[in-house]
Amino acid sequence: MALEIQLPTPIEMSQTFGDLEYERAPFLGLLVDLNGDGVPEYLVRAAPARCSERGCPYAIFDGASFHSLGTIFGSVIYVRAARSETFAIINTFSPNGGDSATYTTYAYNHTRYVARESVQLSGDALRRLRDELAGAQSGR
Repeated sequence: MALEIQLPTPIEMSQTFGDLEYERAPFLGLLVDLNGDGVPEYLVRAAPARCSERGCPYAIFDGASFHSLGTIFGSVIYVRAARSETFAIINTFSPNGGDSATYTTYAYNHTRYVARESVQLSGDALRRLRDELAGAQSGR
């Protein structure tokens, strides 16, 4: 769930942030330590005009340097304990309408997050994934 967050000026001045098409605050996103350095990274959701029923783009910025770490897309974001390099793996879930959805895995590749795998799911496979994700959210 994206919450209202305050952004440092270097992030607001970056080209990547400009691509999110915000005209002014409030800015929505998440703060989460993705690389284990004790400083949370900024996952900034795009302005509502850039979002769709499938989800929103999120720009990721390093919490210490404020440099862009890439862009991800989804309706729901899952930050995993598993790592690629020193950064957490991120999964996103995007409904496609009806009984279909896309589940994407993003991994850090030395400089930025990139999509490593994207799977279209429907039917029983989608129901199993939803059950698994519901269990992960509830701590089961």
